Amino acid sequence: MTPVTTTTTNTKTVFQTKAPFGVMKTRTFTVLATLLLIEGVMIGQVLSRPAAAQTAAAEDCKKIIDKVAQVACWVKKVKAGEKNLLKAELGKADLTGADLTGADLTGADLTGARLVGKNLSGAKLTGAKLAGASVRYADLTLAKLTGANLNGARLRQATLNSADLSKADLTGADLSNADMAEANLTEANLNNADLSWVNLNNADLSAANLTGAKLHAAGLGTANLTKANLFGADLTLVLMSGANLTEANLTGARLVGKNLSGAKLTKAVLTGAKLNAADLTEAKLTNADLTKAVLTGATLTGADLRVANLTGANLTGANLMNAQMSGTALRKADLTGAKLTKAVLFGANLTGAELGKADLTGVGLRVADLSQAKLIGANLTKANLFGANLTDADLTDADLTGADLRGANLTNADLSKAKLTGAKLTGIKKDKDTKGLPPGS
Repeated sequence: MTPVTTTTTNTKTVFQTKAPFGVMKTRTFTVLATLLLIEGVMIGQVLSRPAAAQTAAAEDCKKIIDKVAQVACWVKKVKAGEKNLLKAELGKADLTGADLTGADLTGADLTGARLVGKNLSGAKLTGAKLAGASVRYADLTLAKLTGANLNGARLRQATLNSADLSKADLTGADLSNADMAEANLTEANLNNADLSWVNLNNADLSAANLTGAKLHAAGLGTANLTKANLFGADLTLVLMSGANLTEANLTGARLVGKNLSGAKLTKAVLTGAKLNAADLTEAKLTNADLTKAVLTGATLTGADLRVANLTGANLTGANLMNAQMSGTALRKADLTGAKLTKAVLFGANLTGAELGKADLTGVGLRVADLSQAKLIGANLTKANLFGANLTDADLTDADLTGADLRGANLTNADLSKAKLTGAKLTGIKKDKDTKGLPPGS
C-alpha cells in the first residue's frame, strides 16, 4: 500500500502521497478547522483508500474544503447584510441573526441550513434547495418558493401567508401548525407531509398531491382543491365547509361526519369514500363518482347530484329531500329508509336499487328506470312515475296514493297490498304476471 503522511501546522494541513515509481507528490491546502467541523469530514477517512485512489482522495478532500470555504464566504456576505444571494452556497449554514428580508436567494443551496425564526418575508427562493432545512417559526410571508425543494424541511409554526409554493416539493415536510392562509400551492407535492393544525383557508391547492398527508384538524375552509389528489386521506377532523373540491381525487377518503355543506365536488372522484353522517347540504356533486361510497345517515338536502354515479352506494337513512338527481346512476344502491321527498330523479337509473320504506313523497321519477327495484313499504304518495320502467319491481305494501303512473311499464311488477287510491294508471304496460292492480286498470 502506498504510504500517506499527514502533517498539521498552525494553519496548514499537508498531505503527501508517494506515487508509483517512487515519484513524490506533495499537496498543501489551507484548512480552517472550524469549517471542517461544519462539513463533518475527517481527513483520515477521506484518505483511507487503496493506494491507487489516494491521489483522487486528496483531490476529493480539496473539493470538500473548497466547498466549505465557499459556504463560509457566503455566510459572511449574508451576515454583512448582502441581499443579492443568487445561487448562494449555504448548505448546512447556521444563519441565526442574519437579516434575509426580501433577499434574492433564487436557486440558492440551503440544504440542511438553520433558519429558525428567520424573517424571510418577501424573499425570492424560486428553485432554491431547502431539503432538510430547519425553518421553524420563520416568517415567509409573500416569499417566492416556486419549484423549491423543501423535501423533509421542518416548517413547524412557520408563517407562509400568501407565499408562492407552486410546484414546490414538500414531500415529508413538517408544516404542522403553520399559517398558510392564501398561499399558492398549485401542483405542489405534499406527499406524506404533516399538515396537522395548519391554516390553509383560501389557499390554492389545485392539482396538489396530498397523498398520505396528515391533515388532522387542518383548516381548509374555502380552499381551492380543484384536481387535488387526496387519495385515502383521513379528513375526519378537517374544517372543509365551502372548500372547492372540483375534480379532486378523494378515492377511499374518510369524511365521516364532515361538514361539506355547499362544497364544490363537481366531477370529484369519491369511489369508496366514507361519508357516514356527513353534511352535504346543497353540495355540488354534478358528475361526481360516488361508486360504492358510504353515505349512511348523510344529509344531502338540496344537493346537486345530477348525472352523478352512485352505483352500489350505501344511502341507508340518508336525507335527500329536494335533491337534484336527474340522470343519476343509482344501480343497486341501498336507499332503505332514505328520505327523498320532492327529490328530482328524472331519467335516473335505479335498476335493482333497495328502496324499502323510503319516503318518496312527491318525488319526480319521470321516465326513471326502476326495473327490479325493491320498494316494499315505500311511500310514493303523489310521486311522478310517468313513463317509468318498473319491470320486475317489488311494490308490495307501497303507498301510491295519488301517484302518476301513466305510461309506466309494470310488467311482472308486484303491487300486492299497495295503496293506489287516486293513482293515475292510464296507458300502463302490464302482463299476466303483474300483481295487485285494480280490476280493469
